[in-house]
Amino acid sequence: MAGQGAAKRRYDPKGRIEEIATATEKVIAERGIEGLTHRAVAEQADVPLGATTYHFATKDDLIQAALQRSVDRYAAYLADWVAQRPDLTPEQLAVLLTDALMGAFGPQRDVQVMEFELYLAALRRPALRPIADRFTELSVNALHSAPAVITNRDQ
Repeated sequence: MAGQGAAKRRYDPKGRIEEIATATEKVIAERGIEGLTHRAVAEQADVPLGATTYHFATKDDLIQAALQRSVDRYAAYLADWVAQRPDLTPEQLAVLLTDALMGAFGPQRDVQVMEFELYLAALRRPALRPIADRFTELSVNALHSAPAVITNRDQ
């Protein structure tokens, strides 16, 4: 009888890709880049092994997806963070951004470990460097977005 038995997943390639990318981040957080395999990701995502290799042919493809997600999260965080502080000078933003970033090392250690693993991988894999470079560009752009304030030393 249709509809009975094991629940089938609805055909959703974008959703499947997101599941796999999320699982990739979890595997990296738990095992590091060296512990990342298609099999580990498939198990974490609860998808067939073929689904991971279909959407991400290589381990580097998995790493690239995780790194891109990390940079995208950071971009969204920075955009929101800067928008909430429209009247601060670049110097004030730099101090507050440093405090905010340093505060991230506590409760979300697994996320930080995963992101450090990804950025380290980008140092060794040239194809990942443009994505990792966006992290620095985003930080610099956020600090430059503050309105210019004339101080005594600028006159």
